[in-house]
Amino acid sequence: MSSRAAISQSISSYCSNRYAAVVDEVQDNIAVYLDATSILEGYVGLLDQMKTTNEQSVVVLDATHALLSSQPLSVLSHTPFLNLLWEKLCPLLIKLLGVPDKISSTPTPVSTSASDSTDEPVGQGQMARFTLSPAVLASPEASRALYLIVDQLLRLLCAVSSMHSVLEALFHKAFLFPKIEQRTEAIKVIRKLLGDPRRLADLVRVSLSARSLSLWRMLIVCLVESSSPQFDVCIESIRATQSMLEGLLEFIESDSFLPSESKETLLALFPTLEEATAESFANPIRRMTTMESRDSVETTGGNEADEEGEEDYSDTLRRLEKKFGIVKEEEEGEEGEEGKRSLRGSIDDEPPPTPSSDPISEKATARRFVTCLSQRIQDWEKLRSTVQVDAAIIDFASGYYQEFSLAHSENFRTKSKVQQEFLNTDALYLTALSCLSLGFRGAHRVSWGLFKSKVLVPGCLVYASETWLSEVYLSAMNNEEVRVKEEGALTDLIRDYDGFDNRKLSDFDRLERIREGPGDSAKSLPERLAARWFITASWEGISKILSTFVSVKERKKTRPKVQEAVVYAIRATQKLANLALALGLGSRCGWIFERLVESSCDVDELRKTASAEEAKRINLVDRDDLLSIQLVLDNAFVAIHAPECWKQVIRCTEYVWELEKYIYGALCYQEKSSRSLLGSWRKENAREKAREDWEPAVEKDVESVVREGRESVTKDEINKAICILIAKTDRLYSSVGSCLSLPSLHSFLHSLILSSENRLLLTSTKSPSLTPPDSLLARLSLILSHFTGRPLVHQMLLWATVAAHLIQIASSSVDESRTAGNVLSEAVASLVISESAGQSFNQMILAPFQTIMCREECQPETRTQLILALAESVKERSDRLGSGWKPLFGALKAVRSLQLEEDRVPWTVLDVIATYLRLTKCSVLSSSLPDCLACVSHFLQSSLLHGSILPSKQKDEENKTESGEEEKKSPIDLDTQVSEATLNLIRPLFTVILNLYRTPHIPNQSLLHRLELRTRALSAPKEFDSLHLSQSVPPLSTLLDPLTSTRLPQDPPSSTLDRPLEVPVGDLPWMNNPDAQAHEMASCELVLSLVEQLCGALITAPSTVQPTMIETIEYLITTVRTSECGPSVAAYCVHSLLLPHITAWTKRVGGKKSSDRGGTTNHKHAVGTATAIVVDSIALSPEGTWETRLLADMLEVARVCLEQPGDLSRVGVASIRHLITLAPSFTQSQWRVVTKSLWDAWAVTLLPLRKLLCHYLEGGGESSEGGEIFTDGKSCLSGRARMLAKQVFLVDEQREELNGEDDSEEGEKSEEGATVIVVREGLRETIGVGDLVRSLLAHQMLIQQVALLLSSAHSVPDGLRKIIPTVTEGYLERLSDDSRWTLFQCLDASIQTSLDLDSRPSLSSLLSRLLSVPNANLHKQKVSATAIKMHSLFSLAEMDESEESPHLWRIARMEEYLVRELDRVEKETAREKISAYARQHREQKFEFMLVEEDGEKLYSLVGEKQISSTLSEYKNHRPVGVPSARVNGNRQNPFTSTTDENGRKGLNERLNPSSLRLGSLRDSSLIIIDRLISSPHFGRYLPYLLPSIKSCVRASPDLEIRQKFISLVDKIVEK
Repeated sequence: MSSRAAISQSISSYCSNRYAAVVDEVQDNIAVYLDATSILEGYVGLLDQMKTTNEQSVVVLDATHALLSSQPLSVLSHTPFLNLLWEKLCPLLIKLLGVPDKISSTPTPVSTSASDSTDEPVGQGQMARFTLSPAVLASPEASRALYLIVDQLLRLLCAVSSMHSVLEALFHKAFLFPKIEQRTEAIKVIRKLLGDPRRLADLVRVSLSARSLSLWRMLIVCLVESSSPQFDVCIESIRATQSMLEGLLEFIESDSFLPSESKETLLALFPTLEEATAESFANPIRRMTTMESRDSVETTGGNEADEEGEEDYSDTLRRLEKKFGIVKEEEEGEEGEEGKRSLRGSIDDEPPPTPSSDPISEKATARRFVTCLSQRIQDWEKLRSTVQVDAAIIDFASGYYQEFSLAHSENFRTKSKVQQEFLNTDALYLTALSCLSLGFRGAHRVSWGLFKSKVLVPGCLVYASETWLSEVYLSAMNNEEVRVKEEGALTDLIRDYDGFDNRKLSDFDRLERIREGPGDSAKSLPERLAARWFITASWEGISKILSTFVSVKERKKTRPKVQEAVVYAIRATQKLANLALALGLGSRCGWIFERLVESSCDVDELRKTASAEEAKRINLVDRDDLLSIQLVLDNAFVAIHAPECWKQVIRCTEYVWELEKYIYGALCYQEKSSRSLLGSWRKENAREKAREDWEPAVEKDVESVVREGRESVTKDEINKAICILIAKTDRLYSSVGSCLSLPSLHSFLHSLILSSENRLLLTSTKSPSLTPPDSLLARLSLILSHFTGRPLVHQMLLWATVAAHLIQIASSSVDESRTAGNVLSEAVASLVISESAGQSFNQMILAPFQTIMCREECQPETRTQLILALAESVKERSDRLGSGWKPLFGALKAVRSLQLEEDRVPWTVLDVIATYLRLTKCSVLSSSLPDCLACVSHFLQSSLLHGSILPSKQKDEENKTESGEEEKKSPIDLDTQVSEATLNLIRPLFTVILNLYRTPHIPNQSLLHRLELRTRALSAPKEFDSLHLSQSVPPLSTLLDPLTSTRLPQDPPSSTLDRPLEVPVGDLPWMNNPDAQAHEMASCELVLSLVEQLCGALITAPSTVQPTMIETIEYLITTVRTSECGPSVAAYCVHSLLLPHITAWTKRVGGKKSSDRGGTTNHKHAVGTATAIVVDSIALSPEGTWETRLLADMLEVARVCLEQPGDLSRVGVASIRHLITLAPSFTQSQWRVVTKSLWDAWAVTLLPLRKLLCHYLEGGGESSEGGEIFTDGKSCLSGRARMLAKQVFLVDEQREELNGEDDSEEGEKSEEGATVIVVREGLRETIGVGDLVRSLLAHQMLIQQVALLLSSAHSVPDGLRKIIPTVTEGYLERLSDDSRWTLFQCLDASIQTSLDLDSRPSLSSLLSRLLSVPNANLHKQKVSATAIKMHSLFSLAEMDESEESPHLWRIARMEEYLVRELDRVEKETAREKISAYARQHREQKFEFMLVEEDGEKLYSLVGEKQISSTLSEYKNHRPVGVPSARVNGNRQNPFTSTTDENGRKGLNERLNPSSLRLGSLRDSSLIIIDRLISSPHFGRYLPYLLPSIKSCVRASPDLEIRQKFISLVDKIVEK
């Protein structure tokens, strides 16, 4: 060893001394060169003779290395020396390095395919088949000396361009041919070579001269092949890579390594840093499976001068790509053609723009927008800040919106054309920015798809159609004036908006450049160009080397060798990251950050170790981990170029928080000073002292506090390091909101939200966690606080991303929902702006509140928190909310129907509404009033069904502990109080709307659209309800018997009565009115909406509030009638808003089984109020079109009341009666409406009875016709209901017989009685007996109203005194023939119904049993209707002075029909009496029998025949020989008893059914005789009526008829 050193020292000293003693450079140097050449030639000869390794060979190799290392570069000018190097020495070295392996003498081709070549570089595809020469194999010293010679040859030959092929062959043999396990010394030499910036400079010179990176790639390939963990040299490979990266970092920091010629060449080849990119880097062969996908870097060339070596290498790579199918070959020119095809995108499918004559069409609007935009660009370019430019663009969008809205409002006013195209300021603002980006970048960068996606952003309130956007895109693309200069505030705004430049926010970047001052980056640019050229050519190889060990999991548990390799890999990765950042390769740092974070920030391992012993905790992290974390935090903004890095950055910050919690516990969150001061571990008094050299922790480095060389980090060091890292983490989150461009910040927030969702929603609840799950939400709030200084477009697009996450968290059941609510509250406080006209930004900000409040998963505590936050925001900035009132009212609306934590919340909501009503800005009120109306309407309704306003459990417990002096307020009282307080806001709200009507402003277009829809609905034909009220009952007109109905040939058919009567509606003030203003129309729509909401809430409001609401509705309609809106608007309110809701309320009240007394009373009040409103309207304008329509509508409501069960029928009659008080002012059209409505009411009141009539056979059979009839019991009516039944179904004589019975035994408990069930053809229909009584009672009351209408104006005939005692004014003369005929038809229907009941004794018996009255009948109804008709006809005949009056014919025809009926009944009665006396006739009786129908026990009314059949069947089926059970008495057929036993005791025989029928017919027949006798036109009427009178006398032997006839004869005699 000493001899080797001595020889080497001697050679070096000899050469050094000789070169130092040179006087004449030319002559003396030649002498030295000759001596050096001779010595080297001798060494070469000795080496050539060696066969095996011995001490002599090592000495010769060391001497050769010493000789070469002592030679200056000038020796290359000596040709013999140069020739000796490449002719003898290099081949000799290649010989020593290239002995084939005897095991595999013939290389095996990689692929046997004829199309694939096998001439890949040996050492890559065919490596490890050659061994070192025996001369150098046995001794490591010989191998080391051999590679040192190679190093010196590189130094000497790098400057000679002709020697590149020699060096390439030498490097190939030296680094690629040896087996991997024999490359230890080769890798050490590579480590030494690449770690020396001077040797790197030599490689740069060789590569530049040859225009090839082959030497560099050979070294990298050698390291890649040696990095496999199955070889021991893998650690050396990683260390060599680390040294290479360190050498490159040192190389780019100085400009003294490269000669000036090389620098000039580099600048000529690569004008910019981005162009110094290798081709394989731009189009890599493969992607590592452990790396994330990333976009390829765009390059512009720079390798045009590559020579044949580089081209061969590229061809080899292409063949490999093709062979392994990694990429597909593409034909030249396809890319350019594809670019042309994608220029227009999907808008090619749309037709090209064509000129349009409509000034507000989509195409015309789009073109005008682009034109106006192009005219403003020059003004915007003069502005000096991005904030000013952004404000100017907003003003432009707002101004264009106002112009757009005015045009549509004018179009609506003049042409009644509803707006079909909607735009808002936000859409125009985003479109303007996208157009500017298109003009600045060009269509090749901003495609149609990108343009559309930047405007139609999910989450933003943008009103714009795709068609309009496509037209804007085409116009902007073809407009040359939409171009932006390269510099200026407008350009900065565009760069920050589209983010194509991958840089920080322009304002922040400008300040940062000013703070840093001019740098020396241009000075070291050639070195950076060379380093980037090298590193891009070897990126894939380096990534493969470092990925081998850097991703090892739980490295603390691995072998020491692996731990050592991991440490080297982490350090090398750190160096690579620094180098990539310095060379502008940030876009490729994604996988670097991923590896660093995976290796150094293992959160799972940290959490598992948290439960370990104290001694193990401090060794959890080491210095390299802390440095990796610091590297990620300090260079986090590299994610601007590689967005995938944000995920790793956020994961790193989470690990820092977990580590802090792990080290300090909960104390670190209580003492914030530990995050701001580096010396937190010092004593408190020492920390409080002022220090001049104090430096914030964020400015410190981990290297300065953690010393290198220790196995573990001390407690003091880790304390300091954590403080530094925490400070850097806080700086990161506090700065991202103010320094990142829009796309970069969007990417960061997206990654942050994904991490937060993973912590809050996706992670199992059992997973351990050291920090609170909502820690990221707190940082999100910090980021949102910096939004205010950014352009508005940033806030819009970023909030759309953040809001969805906050909604998801706040509306979930997790405990962190409160934190999300706080974030939302703080965001509203900081982001709400003073909006321009047409903006919807505040609406977008407050929309999450509405969404959260309406979700079922949201907790009551969170809802209360959000409502209180909104109330606070309204209190502080009510004048700035603008469009935010819309979602705010949506959120407040949910309060009424959801369960809340505190009872004070509804009162808070009412305070908010009261604050809103004090606003004066018309545009805000016009857009948000519809939502306010809906909210107020919701609070008017009762919330008890939803269970929203209920005392919380905590309050219940407190109330239990309190003294009993104060009673707890019930939920009903609270509900009523809230509704009453809300009702007090109606009149101020109405005042606000009237002020809007009087104040000109740009109206909300949606209000005009809704108004147009109302107008269309009003003009559309109304679908009337069918008068076929039941499937089992035919229309009422089919009931009229042609014999009973005294029709004349000129009379219309009876079927016309069942057709709906078309009543036109009136005009509205904005219809066909060119003077109507758009804001007035919109205000009218608000008035209509207010009345509509109030009427809708009337049904579901608390019963105690309903009377006041009814009065308020009446006040509104009355005020509208006398206000600027006019009476037609008030009439529309009644017709379309009030009466439909009252109709719905009527059906709702009628459908309830158990009637609510309060609700029924309020309903009656509502019907009465509506009737009074209609009466007042008609009184003010008797002949108006609207008034006729209102009359028909109100009568329709009355008919619906008559349909309902219970006492509502009386309400309908009372309404009709009140409307008829206007009869003196009725027009003929109104009379037609009244008479048609009375016919409909007739059909409704007779319907229950007709349902029963149609199921019984005429003539008194036991069976029904096609159906079965049951009852659910035999219970009878009692109390008031039975008294009403007597009034309806008994004549006066019958009631006098029953006067002694008590009808008030059970009070109101049994008014409904039994229910009749009709089953026919599988359909089941129920009829309540109580409803039947009330319906017929209403019918009789209607008969009285008809009697009033058909009475004469002179006096009331004696026969009608009982029906209408007095008449102040008769209306018979006012009625038209059609109206009188309709009323006569009504009376005929009543008569026929009575006769139908008489002809069905089984039904009469059923009613008698169920009503507890004897012989139920409708004779009184029949006699009353007949009397009214006969007296009316006589009055008409008296008014008609013609000789042949048709009314006399009707009278005679009516009398003939009555006489025929009288004759028939007299004969039937006589036959029954004769048979009874002869004991051959027994009156048919009916009894109830218990039957089973579909499993239900019911009663059926049966006759004697069916009972006998049932008993006979029972006897036949009774078992023989089994004695029957003893019963109390003998079971008898109930029909075998005598008539007197079954008949009602005390009832006179003269009141049996036959006698009652005879009496009613007699009274009806005598009407004509009485009226004829008293008529002043006795002589003229007698010839017409005498034949029928004679027939009456002949038909009946009744004494009263004969007495009347005698009086008639006396009258004739007198005349």
